[in-house]
Amino acid sequence: MGKLIKHEFKGNFKKYSIVFITMSLLNILILSLYKPQKTALSVILMLLVDFAALLTVLIFTSNAFDKDLYEEKAYLIFTLPVKGWQMLGSKIITSIVYLAIVAMITGIFSYITINIFQVKIEPPVSFFIIAAIKYMYIVMLLILIGYFCTTLSRTTNLKIKIEKFMCFIIGVIVIALVLFINSKLQQWFPKEIIIGYPKFAICPNLYISTKVTSVCQTSVNFNIASSIYSIVLFVIFFISTSWMLDNKLDVK
Repeated sequence: MGKLIKHEFKGNFKKYSIVFITMSLLNILILSLYKPQKTALSVILMLLVDFAALLTVLIFTSNAFDKDLYEEKAYLIFTLPVKGWQMLGSKIITSIVYLAIVAMITGIFSYITINIFQVKIEPPVSFFIIAAIKYMYIVMLLILIGYFCTTLSRTTNLKIKIEKFMCFIIGVIVIALVLFINSKLQQWFPKEIIIGYPKFAICPNLYISTKVTSVCQTSVNFNIASSIYSIVLFVIFFISTSWMLDNKLDVK
């Protein structure tokens, strides 16, 4: 699998690098144009830049998997002595690295912003790391669901446009079902593990336009049943997608 990971980085890192560099330059530009009376606008613009970078990485990740299943190189890939779990694992590992880079760049500019805007942060750094890991896992689960839907639709061996439409429909159904079951589990088993502050609270002196902004929030909540459910889902989607890659795809 190491060679597959190396191949993934070699083939795609340049375009991801463009995203990371653009993200950094835009954040630098926003900070360089910062004015105290436009603090809120600066924060919103930086958030939009970070979100756009994350969305672009997700699109690139999805497109890379599509190319491996639909383009001419698909035949070459699936004639190699590589197991489905190895191919899928390499995709997930590289996706984690790219997402971690986005998170790291966001963290760096958030730290710079805190110092420039003189924001007082109450929770420790470890709190933000735990929160980042939680949301990265959620994003990775969504990516894996996307891989599952793409592979499942590819097994039908229909016209490419029909398969991609099926992938979209399957994705909507699967995500809706996953969210519905997750909400029911949280209702039936509300027990949570709370890391950080026990309650969400924004201090009365939170005025983003003032020189000193104080943020005294918050907590990262892990519903126990929901967390176990998400881990089981990840395993199920990984195993089922790997099995389809090995046994159900007819790449021509």
